[in-house]
Amino acid sequence: MHCHLTVGETVDTLAALRYAKSQKQTILSVVNVPESAIARESDVVLPTLAGPEIGVASTKAFTTQLTVLLTVAIAAGRARGTLSVADEARIAHALIGLPAHVNEALNQEEHYRHIAENILAEARDVLYMGRGSSFPIALEGALKLKEISYIHAEGYAGGEMKHGPIALIDELVPVVVVAPTDPIFDKIASNFEQVKARGGKLILMSDEAGARRLGSQAVATITLPTVDPIVAPILYTVPVQLLAYYTAVAKGTDVDQPAISPRALRSSSDPASERPAAGREPGPGAAAPAAARAGRRAAVPARDAVAPPAAAAAAVAASAPGRSP
Repeated sequence: MHCHLTVGETVDTLAALRYAKSQKQTILSVVNVPESAIARESDVVLPTLAGPEIGVASTKAFTTQLTVLLTVAIAAGRARGTLSVADEARIAHALIGLPAHVNEALNQEEHYRHIAENILAEARDVLYMGRGSSFPIALEGALKLKEISYIHAEGYAGGEMKHGPIALIDELVPVVVVAPTDPIFDKIASNFEQVKARGGKLILMSDEAGARRLGSQAVATITLPTVDPIVAPILYTVPVQLLAYYTAVAKGTDVDQPAISPRALRSSSDPASERPAAGREPGPGAAAPAAARAGRRAAVPARDAVAPPAAAAAAVAASAPGRSP
């Protein structure tokens, strides 16, 4: 089975889908626009229902994708008999409580702005670090920072830090560490201390327990609510993207349509493709403050091919050799 996940529909993503179909693969797509070509050519479609994406760095697009994929994983686990009823209830409870925790994270916007203006906006290079499920969030944070602020940023797995990246660290390089308290927290704590020994400017993202343990060694600490590790990546996406947003605002770049975005590169003669000048008023930003985004929920039209997580799980389960949904 081939699962196709995309934010923007492009020639290369469609080509990948069509190649998979030519190889007799079942196509499951997670999309925001059910009328898109990807949705029309897929066997199973899971809509994110995120609504219109105003800016390129769309926080809601990424977080809704993670949520949809987690619900599919829950349903698939139950269909295959690998997820217990108790674990299903635990994860569902964590998901239900997540919006309240996201609101708590959004309430720290002034703190994010301070970090962005006083640390990140002045940097030439920024590193992001995480382990386990936090590693992709480190990659996402680095991607968004370079995409909308034009600062060189890279995300690394904590286990790779001693194999090259640590040589790049000095007192001029901020290092954002995504470190919720989870079973591998001790390992990321060790990486944290290695960066500290090199003089790096550590920005810690963790919960209360992690902040108590490592916060004294950081130049800035973002303390987030304590959540089940399985939903932590969704929660921690909010501050990593808001840091990128406020850094871009501080540098005066166009947050909604950065120079390297597909929308800005429509053609070489299109004024939108030109790099915005320093000091230009930024757009509203898809990772904009909560107050500016509150209440923007747009209904996505339903279509016959849209499947609930249970149907997607049945397709996943059916794809396993020797198993039936």
